[in-house]
Amino acid sequence: WWEALHPDDRGPALEDEQASARPGGQLRSEYRLRHRVGSWVWVRDEATVIENEHGELRFHGVLLDITERKRAEAEVRAKNAQLQAIIDNSPLMIWAKDREFRYLFANLEHSALHPADGTSVVGLRDSDFLSAEMAEQFVSSDREVLETGRSVQVEQRVRVQGRERYHLVQKFPLRDEEGVYGVCGIAIDMTERQER
Repeated sequence: WWEALHPDDRGPALEDEQASARPGGQLRSEYRLRHRVGSWVWVRDEATVIENEHGELRFHGVLLDITERKRAEAEVRAKNAQLQAIIDNSPLMIWAKDREFRYLFANLEHSALHPADGTSVVGLRDSDFLSAEMAEQFVSSDREVLETGRSVQVEQRVRVQGRERYHLVQKFPLRDEEGVYGVCGIAIDMTERQER
């Protein structure tokens, strides 16, 4: 088993084994093993630790081949990273909020403006870093999307770092099999156009 283990997984696999090495212990570990044909396969090791009559510990369990699942997870991560790069390099402000108006996501363009120090807004509400008036302006159109399930387009005047900006904002509902679970917003800064 040790010789078949991928060198990069030996440390974590051994730690998992040692952490469960007691009578009744439960092992749950994922690692790569060299297959008899020479390729690497991912396995999930699930075992119960049993003490025999000589006081020796034995692992009794199964190895499940999870190679396809790991491959699918890697593909999803790669696609998510690609999508994140596209969104973060967009000149538009893009964000999403849940039904409690907490940010689920915000791209770099949005984060550069809110809050002023550029830290992540994920998990925050607008009222956590904006004036009460501005926060209510944002939440008002969010609420409309959540209540009606329809897209809205609004012009919003915002004060960012002491300067007024004008944004054209499109908001639309985020849905899953249970219905509307949030709202997504896309905004473009129209300040220069408004000032002409």
